Amino acid sequence: MRILVTGASGFIGAHIVGALLGAGHAVTGCARDIDFARRRCPQAQWIPCDFNRDLTSEVWLPRLEGIDAVVNCAGVLQGSARQSIDRVHRRAPIALFDACREAGIKRVVQISALGIEEAAGTEYAATKRAGDDYLTKTKLDWVVVRPSLVYAGGSYGGTSLMRGLAGLPYLISLPGGGREQRFQPIHVSDLAAGIANLVEPTAPKRKLLDATGPQTLGLREIVLAFRNWLGFRPALVLPVPMALIRLAGVLGDVLYWVTGKGSLNSTSIRQMSHGSVGDGSGFEKATGVAPRSMAAGLSQTPSHVQDRWHARLYFARPLLRITLALFWIASGLIVANATSRNQAEGILLAAGFEREHLLFLIWAGAVADTVLGVLLLVRWRVRLVGVLMLAVTLGYVLVLSYGVPEIWFDPLGALLKIAPLVAATLVMMAIEDDR
Repeated sequence: MRILVTGASGFIGAHIVGALLGAGHAVTGCARDIDFARRRCPQAQWIPCDFNRDLTSEVWLPRLEGIDAVVNCAGVLQGSARQSIDRVHRRAPIALFDACREAGIKRVVQISALGIEEAAGTEYAATKRAGDDYLTKTKLDWVVVRPSLVYAGGSYGGTSLMRGLAGLPYLISLPGGGREQRFQPIHVSDLAAGIANLVEPTAPKRKLLDATGPQTLGLREIVLAFRNWLGFRPALVLPVPMALIRLAGVLGDVLYWVTGKGSLNSTSIRQMSHGSVGDGSGFEKATGVAPRSMAAGLSQTPSHVQDRWHARLYFARPLLRITLALFWIASGLIVANATSRNQAEGILLAAGFEREHLLFLIWAGAVADTVLGVLLLVRWRVRLVGVLMLAVTLGYVLVLSYGVPEIWFDPLGALLKIAPLVAATLVMMAIEDDR
């Protein structure tokens, strides 16, 4: 069979693509960055798509030529300036489902989520539910799969946050101690194996299936399970009042709206508090796949040193980026100080610049520093900003070395301190990827 998978380069989608390829199917993956997707999985065919723009069946019909079944894995946790959650969860899927009907494709598997009842009270839940409801009213041979928390050796989104919490030294802070939030974790390989079975024409149709693991676990148990899997020593768990967690969520909303990135926001907090529990017996019966317990799933996928790096760096990464951003912003603002301007003028004169150009050069440097710092703070094309920062830093070093070479022997090491700054920038650029 030829299967079209949307959201195919995401955490769940990529595993489903792998399971379908392993079952002998020909897979066409839809993704925004198909160059990245093609390098990562050359065995599949890749076509570009964007659920923020692909909102009519006419856009989808050419992509469905020769396709036998569709698996929709596209989803976002929260809307941002770059992503419309209504388009991604409702409008684009509806256009896709309509195109399937027009193209005569009957089998459609929709990857939804547990915990999207009206009581959840989030736009994530409402839009996911709207997409599901539209599909279930069609005459397609649909199956809606609603997984609980999906985990694996790798991670993305919420599971990355949990692993980051698990990697904290000595003390783990959890909302309310992590005892109230309930999940039934399912290993992504078990979920993907089930989906590979559900695309078959003989598989059950018009079913709402909860995909869950066999155990109901609290957030505390899940985080500690990750910590044990990572091989870290035991740590104390500190309960954090939900009021502080909600405040952090509001701050996370601002960051997420600007950057489109970040796991901690008001939606994730409300969904986590609502829980993700269901009856997984239907999924097991329909697919023939018996999901493993979390202990079994983790033990069968041993952690590696890279996993420990990721957990330790989860909170260190934004700290490094924000610290560098504030450093550059402060460097730009310092020019407002008369003493700093006088020093800068002396250096530029010594380097051979004309006096009438000094003010322009000083303020141009100040603006450049500030703008680069702000762009880094809002996480705009971090690697490009990092390259520009390194170029500007090199320019400063050359000017200072030519104009006042004795600064290299400053007892406070003013110029020598650029070396760790460059190293920190290179590290920041190296660990920027979210997936």
